[in-house]
Amino acid sequence: MHSFHKRRHPRRAVGSKGCVYAGKDAIPCVIVDMSHQGARLQLAVNHALPRRFSLLVSAAEPLLECELVWQNEATAGLRII
Repeated sequence: MHSFHKRRHPRRAVGSKGCVYAGKDAIPCVIVDMSHQGARLQLAVNHALPRRFSLLVSAAEPLLECELVWQNEATAGLRII
């Protein structure tokens, strides 16, 4: 059976380290995959993310403002806003 994704922009595998900034918390993560509009993260610890937070993809890039779409324990999906 075929699986079709209804994404506007295809996600590409990333596998690089990042960091979520939520209030005073800095939560290390791995950016599993990413597109122009969203990403899937694997958090280093099981931490409930707020509705909005910032994501550092690399020190050479500005912080991305994000909105939580879903979270299942330490895995989260986000939309870049």
